[in-house]
Amino acid sequence: MKVAFLGNVNNHPFIVCKHLRDKGAETVFFVEADINNTLLRPESTGLVQYPYPGWIKEVPQFRSSLVMHLPAFFAKKIIRQINECDAVIMNDYAHRIIPHLRKGIIKICMFTGGDLEIMADYENVQSMKLTNPKLKYFPAALKKAYARYSVKQLRDAIRQTDLVGYFPFGLSPVGDKILNEIFEGHAYPKYNHWCIMLDGMDYIAPTQNKKIRILNVARFMWKEPFPAGRSSNENKRNDIMIAGLGRFLKEYPEMLDIHFIEKGLHVQESKELIEQYGFSASVTWHSEMPLIKLLDEINKADIVFDQLGDHLIGGGIIAMAKGRPLIANARPEILKQISEGEIPVCHSTNADEVYEWLKKLVFDEKLRIDVGAKSSSFAFNFMDIKNESEYYYNFIQEKMNKTTDKQL
Repeated sequence: MKVAFLGNVNNHPFIVCKHLRDKGAETVFFVEADINNTLLRPESTGLVQYPYPGWIKEVPQFRSSLVMHLPAFFAKKIIRQINECDAVIMNDYAHRIIPHLRKGIIKICMFTGGDLEIMADYENVQSMKLTNPKLKYFPAALKKAYARYSVKQLRDAIRQTDLVGYFPFGLSPVGDKILNEIFEGHAYPKYNHWCIMLDGMDYIAPTQNKKIRILNVARFMWKEPFPAGRSSNENKRNDIMIAGLGRFLKEYPEMLDIHFIEKGLHVQESKELIEQYGFSASVTWHSEMPLIKLLDEINKADIVFDQLGDHLIGGGIIAMAKGRPLIANARPEILKQISEGEIPVCHSTNADEVYEWLKKLVFDEKLRIDVGAKSSSFAFNFMDIKNESEYYYNFIQEKMNKTTDKQL
């Protein structure tokens, strides 16, 4: 089995690639992010070093609009190498190459959010084209035509995939609607993914901090309207977290040691809101950090926050695996689709619920430890990316076996 990968948002595809290699698959991994875009490059995981081994190939030119929209002319070499494989797993800008792949290659579209919810949405793409400074001399009618072409090209390509990897139904109504339009209401093969790499993320007993240490792992995105190219579905509702913390600290000052990361559209707005609630002195701000540093911060924390909006838990899954109580909107109606039993997330959707959970967890060490232990078991059982990798491996193998049977 030989599998190609193109596109690597948050290194999700790279982790799947690593697990497929562990199972014996041969892989070719294309890195289309430039050297400065570290969070989209494999070396940021700590699992591979730069310069890369031979199976990882850099193709930064692929991220240009010209190459992306005209792959038959400008991505011939990439397509040729992919066509030498049994299967290809695509993410980010890669889905458009599907019509140019050889007949019989197994095609998997692994969506991680914006590559479907934004890039395949007419309204979003039109807004981006109309406000793009690189297109400022183009007439509006031409920009709109460009947007229609871009979205149609992508949707037509997606329609030809063999498997869709996407969030469970209901997690992203925008994405669900787009897929329904693409496949014209018909059923399509799908893997429901909501997972993260948990290799090496084993449970670690909490440290004994002088104050309860709080960490937020969600990027700061909460003040709408968002700019063109960003979906309201990405709203993390960090303002709810800040309000809940503010209420708690008003009653119990000096109880918390809060650590935030300067990541997201609304870092400055968040600092100003924290100032309004009067607890700036309790907050330590960190620069955006690689995964290895984030893991260290999670290990030091007593309680972790993730998103409180209608999106999905991300880095909070790692915190759960490591045994930290997680305050977040667990989206239980969605999470039940991929799990069984009790969901041990400290489910919160408003400031009052955040405040109540803080009161319970801050003053009850036994509860923190108990919730943390249950969270770790839950994460490894239901939210480990190994489950997704296993599914793709079996899907590809089954397809290859059927092709072999037909030839016999």
